[in-house]
Amino acid sequence: MRNRTALSLLMAALLMAMVAPRRAVAASPEMLAQVQAADVLSDLITLTAKRADMRVEALHKYLGQIGKEAAFDQAAPAAEQKTMVPFSAVFRGAIAFVKQGGGKYADPSLATMSDADLSAELTELQVYNIQQFSHINQQYNAAQKMRAFLTSAGELEKYKQWAKENAIPTGAAPTTPDQVAAKMQQDIATAQEIAWAKAEARGMTKAEFDARWGQQVKQYQETVAQQVSGVKALAESLTAPPPPPTQIISPIVNTPVDRGGGASDAPPPLPAPVQSQYTAGMYQAANNALWNDTGNNNEW
Repeated sequence: MRNRTALSLLMAALLMAMVAPRRAVAASPEMLAQVQAADVLSDLITLTAKRADMRVEALHKYLGQIGKEAAFDQAAPAAEQKTMVPFSAVFRGAIAFVKQGGGKYADPSLATMSDADLSAELTELQVYNIQQFSHINQQYNAAQKMRAFLTSAGELEKYKQWAKENAIPTGAAPTTPDQVAAKMQQDIATAQEIAWAKAEARGMTKAEFDARWGQQVKQYQETVAQQVSGVKALAESLTAPPPPPTQIISPIVNTPVDRGGGASDAPPPLPAPVQSQYTAGMYQAANNALWNDTGNNNEW
């Protein structure tokens, strides 16, 4: 009887543990910053990839209109194609952006996750980001090859004029409440397009996405609307990242002790500091290639 009572108490305790709400485990700030950076970067990469696709499509369309698409296909291949900038460098720039206030543009639900959940989310986001980053590089190289062909054919300036005439109008900045509301709805629509591209790549069905998106907009409408602002802010941040904080260390000065014969206790000279290859100039060039050059409305 005593054994049965003890067993019953144990079973009851186990059941209570199973149904009791679990305490949220706070994520470490560093892990959260990395996932937020990957999330905001995925928005920028998604929109940039769409712009890159539009650029290549426009170039193909122009080549077809002037009857030179077949000649381009038969042209000699361009020189060896290279990646514009390492993905790791861009990601480091995104982390710096998040740590300086850019985290507000990330999915708010990330802040409620544990380290384990964030780690899984980071893996999925980075797989997507790297795939899309590679696609952007491919499309950029394809566009550069077509532009080189147009240059050799004396058609580049004509293409630029054609692209300007067929550009998508950007519109003026909103000033009235109605214009601001319309701009918010437009930004939400753009954010939805970005979110669906990412969700589809992760295997989500349209029905599942629509249900989740409706809930997200209901809870975080203003946050969703400012995702587009986050894309622009991150692009600008990658153009001119702030310099790393300078750590001032007081040097230890050792007074040389003359031992005679020229010998002394003077410390050996320190090696020159290593200059990082990830400079503001590098980010400027990378951003021009990834964002401005690939997405300028005047050349769509």
